[in-house]
Amino acid sequence: MDTTAFKRSERIEHRAEPGEAEFLVEDLAERMQQFGFPVTQVQRLGDQSKEAAQGAAIFADGLAGGPSAPLINAMRLRECSGTVLDWISLPQAKQIRNMYKEA
Repeated sequence: MDTTAFKRSERIEHRAEPGEAEFLVEDLAERMQQFGFPVTQVQRLGDQSKEAAQGAAIFADGLAGGPSAPLINAMRLRECSGTVLDWISLPQAKQIRNMYKEA
C-alpha cells in the first residue's frame, strides 16, 4: 500500500450532492499537493474491511512511526487537541457539548 499519498474513500461520492464530489476531490488534491502528497483512492480489501478501518490503520501506522509517518507529520496530527465538539458554532453549542459530557 502506498503510504506517501493522501488516501480518500469513495464515501465522498456517495454523500455529496451531484457535481459537488468532483469539486471536493479536486480541491482536496490541490490542497494536499502543496504538501507534496498526491491524493489516491483507498482500495477496499473486499468485504474484509471498511474504508474507515483502513484509514484508521494508516493513521495508527503513521503515529507509531511506520511508513505513513510523513503523512501524519504533514497533517500535524500530533499537535491536535480537543474534540470535534469544540468547533460547533451554533447558538446551542454549549447545550450540545453538555449532552455529550453527560453521556
